[in-house]
Amino acid sequence: MPIYKQKDGSYLIQVNFKDHDGKYKKLSARRKDIKNKGDALLVENELKKKAQELSFSSTANTSKLLKVSETADEFLDYIKSEVRKVTFRHKKQIINDYVINYFKDAYIFVFEKQK
Repeated sequence: MPIYKQKDGSYLIQVNFKDHDGKYKKLSARRKDIKNKGDALLVENELKKKAQELSFSSTANTSKLLKVSETADEFLDYIKSEVRKVTFRHKKQIINDYVINYFKDAYIFVFEKQK
């Protein structure tokens, strides 16, 4: 994200992000107490954390943190009745061989729309 040094010696730090509705938003901070670019990067990291919180917080959506293997199991349960047995077996093999083996202990955010 851009970090600009102003003529008066202050730094302008901007962070762009997408909110939960998919609209682009911008957070910015102007600080005069920053002495060098390293301090500006620390402020930028704080803004990134705040942007991440804003992009995941929503009244229309709820989110939960799930393991990849749990999400894959939910997906397989869902498609079991939707596809033929051969197709299901093929998808299950692909998910087990490539997805679950690679992302064993990884977590992902799962968003659910409220009705």
